[in-house]
Formats: sequence, C-alpha cells, structure tokens
Amino acid sequence: IIAENDGKGHFTIQPLPYMVQLSSINAIATTDINNDNKTDLIMGGNMIEFPPQFGRLDGSYGHVLINDGKGDYKWVEPKQSGVSLKGAVKEIKEINTKDGKRVIVLQNNETPVLYKIKK
Repeated sequence: IIAENDGKGHFTIQPLPYMVQLSSINAIATTDINNDNKTDLIMGGNMIEFPPQFGRLDGSYGHVLINDGKGDYKWVEPKQSGVSLKGAVKEIKEINTKDGKRVIVLQNNETPVLYKIKK
C-alpha cells in the first residue's frame, strides 16, 4: 500500500499498482520526476537470498509512480520511464549536482546506477 500522511496524524491508504506488487519493495525515493511540483515515487526491490525451497522475489525492474495530484499514483512502463534495474535494490537516493537532480541506486554486489532526472 501507499500510506500518505496529511501531517496531522491521519493517513490516506491506497493499494500499490498491480505491477509493483509482483516483487518486494526494498527502497523508495520521493522526488518530482515530471516537474509538476507533486511528489512522485521511484521504487526498487527484489530479494534473491531466500533458501531454494522458497524461491526468489525477483520480478521487479524498478518502478516509477507519478502523482496525479488527486491522491493516486500512476505506474509508468519501464521503457517510458527509462528505469531498468536488475538485481536486489537496497537503497535509492536523490542527489543534487551542479548539472541537476540525479537518483543513485545501490544494489547488492553491483555497481551503483545513476539516473538523471530530465526536465
């Protein structure tokens, strides 16, 4: 689910889009991806450390959810968002550079991935 706090201790709850529910979510970054002054979400997940009898949770290639400003988040296909993460994502952080906003993604046993947020 997404639980949005109104700042007064009340939460609005909504289910995550179906595609996001296909694997675990281990990391979430909040940022304005499309420059509309609304907080969007970038998510990453997967867990491959389970014992063989339990299988793997590796159906995620990362997710971008765009805030429509009405309390709903719309899932964006990876080919449109440009986000394609394989492996177990452990952390996603927005960083500011002299060339604009970036998102750095840290994965288990992998080189960090850096994405530029286009204007």
